[in-house]
Amino acid sequence: MTKARQPLSIEQALCDVIDAIGMERAAEVTGRRHAYLRRVTDPARRDALSCHDAPLLDAEYDATIGGRPIHETMKVKLDAQRMHITFDQQALLEATMDSVREAGGAHAALIAATANPSPSTLRTALRGLMQSVQAKNRIAPILRQMIRRQPQAP
Repeated sequence: MTKARQPLSIEQALCDVIDAIGMERAAEVTGRRHAYLRRVTDPARRDALSCHDAPLLDAEYDATIGGRPIHETMKVKLDAQRMHITFDQQALLEATMDSVREAGGAHAALIAATANPSPSTLRTALRGLMQSVQAKNRIAPILRQMIRRQPQAP
């Protein structure tokens, strides 16, 4: 059974990486056992991905389909901590525009891959799809913060 993970969590980013590069390759790149990699993707456990393993996995993901989901997730979390972010309409607008732009690119790449399913067009479609998902995932924490800031009725 698949465990639910927060959309903008290290555990979810790690699952995305492992799904893309495969468990065997993730173990090979990090020199870790499968059990370790499964433990650090489990949000119910206190095990955490090591700072040594994160860039290795992101680099392999980047070489495979492009992008660095673990780094991007950490960056968003660090920025929020550093700035004591209170997300507002501007942040929501920027994240939404980014999501729409990435989704459009992903749709175009998927159509191209359907018309010509070569390895190159398939990789481009996968990269576009993953970037679109990552852009959408950046919206959830903004909305949650805005909801929390709403005054509660007596």
